[in-house]
Amino acid sequence: MPLIAVGGGAFLVPDRLAGVSRVIRVAHGECANAVGAALAQIGGETDQIYRGLDRDAAIAAAERQACERAVAAGAERSTLTTVDIEDMPLAYLPGKALRVRVRVVGEMSAGRARAR
Repeated sequence: MPLIAVGGGAFLVPDRLAGVSRVIRVAHGECANAVGAALAQIGGETDQIYRGLDRDAAIAAAERQACERAVAAGAERSTLTTVDIEDMPLAYLPGKALRVRVRVVGEMSAGRARAR
């Protein structure tokens, strides 16, 4: 079975590999990883300390901020999904301090896609 070596790391693939009939290197194959970057979702993130809020309110505030950042980066609001939430109480700060980190991702907005 042949192997087609593409992407920025293709140069690391030796010319001969056990179990591979031949290694094929295509013209401009180093650009193949750009396809993955072009297809990736658009994200937004926040990492902030909230004081005086209970846990649910702090997480909700962080999610809103992450969503706004994703939309500002070109994501379609209706496609946003929260992919990661971390929260950590900070006992060394007064006022029920809580560090919250939230990441959201979504598809590129149609208006943004046409503009490119």
